[in-house]
Amino acid sequence: MTTLRSLLPSDWSVQREGMWVFGVPPPSEATRRTRALTQGFKIHVSATPDDAVRALEAIVPQLGRAGIDFKIVGDPDLHYTLQSKRYPRGASGKFMTIYPPDDDSFARLLIELEHSTEHLGLTGPRILSDRQYGTTGVLFYRYGGFWPPQRVTLDGTRETYLISPTGDYVPDIRLPYHQLPAWVSDPFMHDQSRPPHDEVLLDGRFQIDEALTFSNAGGVYAGVDTVTSEPVVIKEARPHTNCWRSGELAGDAVSLIEREFMILEKLKGLEFVPAGIALLESGGHLFLVQARVDGRRIRTDWARDEVIVSPYVRNSARVRSWSTRFKTTAVALIDMVLRVHERGVLIGDLSADNVLKNPEDGRMWMIDFESATVDTDSCEQKRFAAMWATPGFKHPARDIRKTLVPEDDFYALGMVLACALMAVSYFSLDPSALPRFLDEFVRHGIPPEVRHVIAALVDGDVVAACDMLSDWQPE
Repeated sequence: MTTLRSLLPSDWSVQREGMWVFGVPPPSEATRRTRALTQGFKIHVSATPDDAVRALEAIVPQLGRAGIDFKIVGDPDLHYTLQSKRYPRGASGKFMTIYPPDDDSFARLLIELEHSTEHLGLTGPRILSDRQYGTTGVLFYRYGGFWPPQRVTLDGTRETYLISPTGDYVPDIRLPYHQLPAWVSDPFMHDQSRPPHDEVLLDGRFQIDEALTFSNAGGVYAGVDTVTSEPVVIKEARPHTNCWRSGELAGDAVSLIEREFMILEKLKGLEFVPAGIALLESGGHLFLVQARVDGRRIRTDWARDEVIVSPYVRNSARVRSWSTRFKTTAVALIDMVLRVHERGVLIGDLSADNVLKNPEDGRMWMIDFESATVDTDSCEQKRFAAMWATPGFKHPARDIRKTLVPEDDFYALGMVLACALMAVSYFSLDPSALPRFLDEFVRHGIPPEVRHVIAALVDGDVVAACDMLSDWQPE
């Protein structure tokens, strides 16, 4: 806020409301007109946390001279949150919002802002809900609410609305793509007809068939390699999202997907690691193409009606069948982790969501290696990898060590096998509770070997776990 105050005229006020800090000009004709507006074209400025101050220095003095209201994200921590992986895609990236008092002021200011920022080399994530303006890559606009009317929904939340020329209330929804209300024309677009939909083909080769998941950092898509006709998974990385820092080392979604491709190259030839096929850029985003496998998360596999054991611990036949499956799975997973380690790679984020299993033939794969480390990584990279883990699968000592060791992967593997009993991990808050749960399962009929294998892995003793599995013959 100190930086912001220094850039504004002395008669302006700076007000904090929630995650936003508002720059408020003194009363004038322009401000009265702005405050009377419920909606209109507004300008968004995108910026990385590293570029935030430079963006303010270039833009805020112009707004101060023009007397135009604006707001910025309140502090650096919130700025990182705004661009994090889990933040809603339709609202992400909006470091600054500017409220021009009318359409003429909007168009004029947008042109002036491009002139004042075009030579600064500012960077920021693309704002998906907006249309990008100019060539700077950080200026965007959309038509939406300024101080819009709200209504309380049935679940107690509030929705904001636009008012159409006929007086109808239209939900002001932030979609992950630009869309104008039906009654509004874009002043910068003469031909606003939509182009016909074309088949999406990346690099002239990889066809996207459907979206599997979306996050603010990018989507994950199922597709086909049209050269080989083989199914593929395509992971997208949006620049300047999912930003992170470890000491002097900083990165984003793009750097993580580049690292994953590098790790996949080191693991090439392991039959349980889907092969990395290509790393390519399209439309300013980076895409990792890898082989698609026919499996489901192992957590889901353990919860299948014909597999789950928790409700049937007193059914000896069910327990025997499950025990055989548990031993086969444990032996295979330990072998997989050890073979990855032989390649000089520590997985780091091994969890029940990053192991896939085919329910028909039992084949398994490991996926998602973006936080894995190799021996040659810097201390900063290893420190970052030590922080990255799925809750419930992270060794309690990792935060103290600030680096990965093989025992971290064995601990995570033990917790993956614990999911065979409970389908979910309850131990992110209190890892020490695991032995009590295991003892209770043994008391109700689960073989004690299951407890010993999981406990040995959690303690980092993979040799003891292997010896136990070798001697155990489920009956």
